[in-house]
Amino acid sequence: MHKAYRFRLYPTQKQAKLINETIGCCRFVYNHFLAEWNQAYETTGRGLGYNECSKRLTALKQTLPWLKTPDSTALQNALQQLAEAFDRFFDGTSNAPRFKSKKHPNQSYTAQCNYPKNGRPTIEVDGHRLKLPKLQKQELSVPSASEQISAAVVAYIEKHFSEPITLDMLAQELRFHPDYITRCMQKTMGMGFSRYLAHYRLSKAKQWLAETNETIEAIAKRVGIDDGAYFSRLFKKMEGITPTEYRRMARRT
Repeated sequence: MHKAYRFRLYPTQKQAKLINETIGCCRFVYNHFLAEWNQAYETTGRGLGYNECSKRLTALKQTLPWLKTPDSTALQNALQQLAEAFDRFFDGTSNAPRFKSKKHPNQSYTAQCNYPKNGRPTIEVDGHRLKLPKLQKQELSVPSASEQISAAVVAYIEKHFSEPITLDMLAQELRFHPDYITRCMQKTMGMGFSRYLAHYRLSKAKQWLAETNETIEAIAKRVGIDDGAYFSRLFKKMEGITPTEYRRMARRT
């Protein structure tokens, strides 16, 4: 049986930079060897396999030294994910692997927990801290009360943004006074509930404007705004262009 734990992290600026660099390196490795795998298959009728990719990755690190920055197990896991994607494709259970995009809303990497004989595991929970490879020498900050409240607000909005929600409804759900919630959000996020809700709704709207052919009114309703005209005015106010102009621009790029 496998156990999974979900944490909201509050990394330092250096840690956040390393996390983003690791995600980018893993995406590069996956795409690089996907291209090489496809080329090998077209040339020889056979793919590369995980072991061959792993050997080539070692050589690639000598050419591209910045690949040595992230946790090495994360890069190996990117190769493993690519190999498994090809296995599923040849088994007929999924489509061929596709290149990863940095524009995708979900970005992640997988680190592996190792257990050295004379040391601590490379991943472990220690009180309010989470130890991760390459990050363990830098403490992850413990969330303050304001950060915890703000995190709860974000989670609530992500779950209910398509519904008609208000600050009073949120306060009742979290059992905190609306003014206290506003102070916490202003302190940690620089904006209050209404502005963050609008930002989040518009971020989802922009995604659907770019990726679907739904009408402006339909997208407005999907993000919890029943009045299409009000949605367009809000979009223009916050983004500087209309939803129609944004859709046209997004599809040109």
